[in-house]
Amino acid sequence: MEASKNFIKDCLKEWKENTNRGWFTWLITTKKSDKAIGNISLKLAGRKANFAYILSRKKWGKGYMSEALAAIIEVAQKIPDVKVIWGSCDAKNKASAHVMKKAGLKSVNNKIFILKKRDNRT
Repeated sequence: MEASKNFIKDCLKEWKENTNRGWFTWLITTKKSDKAIGNISLKLAGRKANFAYILSRKKWGKGYMSEALAAIIEVAQKIPDVKVIWGSCDAKNKASAHVMKKAGLKSVNNKIFILKKRDNRT
C-alpha cells in the first residue's frame, strides 16, 4: 500500500510540474466513497497508446480494473492518430492478463506483452 501511495504522490507532483512524460493518470475509486483503490494511466506516443494500472489487492476480482480498462480503451480509440493500444504484465500475473484479454487484447509473447490494433471507428 505504501508503494501505491508513493506512486500516486509522484504522479501528482509530475502533473503539477508538467513533467509527467506524457502519462495521464486517473485515480480509481468505488462508487460508495472517494477513497482511492488504485489508478490507471495512459501514455500517448505517436500512433501508440500504452496503459498501466495498479489496484489494491483487497479489490482484486471485483471488476474494478475491467471497468477502468474498458474506459481507457474507449478514450484511446477516440484519438484519431492512435492505431495500437497496448499494455504488459508479468507472465505470472494471470489475473491481470485475464483483465486485458477480457478487454479484447491479445497476448503477443510469453511475457504477456499485449496489444490491440485500433479499429476504424472515430
